[in-house]
Amino acid sequence: IIDRKSLTRQTLSVLTYSTLSGKVEHLLDQDYATPEHRREIEHLYKLYKAHGWNGDMESRMEKVRALPTKDLNK
Repeated sequence: IIDRKSLTRQTLSVLTYSTLSGKVEHLLDQDYATPEHRREIEHLYKLYKAHGWNGDMESRMEKVRALPTKDLNK
């Protein structure tokens, strides 16, 4: 029997990690983040932590937080 609640939680957990990881890599590649990027990525990071994950993402997030901010709406 498949526990659908567990399966949904696992799926959301993997999707959160995948999305966060992709966005982190994108920001690190472009060498800056907009205020919108920062809000979005911090929200995803909180969800990532809520799933109990820890590890490589912490050091990657520190690199993102150190990036210069560009406001492209100005």
